[in-house]
Amino acid sequence: MADDPSALAGTRQAEFEGPSSPSRARDVARGFLAGLTRQPGREAAAAVVLAVCELVTNAARHAGGKITLTLTAGSEAIEIAVSDRSSQLPARREPDFAGGGGFGWNVVHSLASSVTTTLHPAGGKTIRALISTRRVPEEADHHNPTTGPQGPSTPGCVPTRIRPG
Repeated sequence: MADDPSALAGTRQAEFEGPSSPSRARDVARGFLAGLTRQPGREAAAAVVLAVCELVTNAARHAGGKITLTLTAGSEAIEIAVSDRSSQLPARREPDFAGGGGFGWNVVHSLASSVTTTLHPAGGKTIRALISTRRVPEEADHHNPTTGPQGPSTPGCVPTRIRPG
């Protein structure tokens, strides 16, 4: 990602393990955003926090073990990278509004301009999501059932940017 040095606050990396991982990751993301030289808009910042929480929640639920979060600020986007020890690729599925999940991966895709998954030769994977600091894609607005006023069903991932229209 091409970087404008005046927009950078560097890269922040943190490791998590256990059920408190999503809330701790959310706090790391908020701290990272607060330290940026050039602040992203409120919508973009909320999108980063929500995407971090959803990606770390998915890693904790489906991979377990150590999770590594890396945040990197660029001139027009923030890259979120979440690494875990599982080589199982994530897959979209229909959200289960009765409490069975299926929201996180859809939420991440609706917020990010790009989502990639890299498998590592020694095992594990890294998922990278690129969130624009200029705007949030239109699909992430309050009309999307996976990010609507009720937000995702993932406990702890509060969609602070969502407001009823």
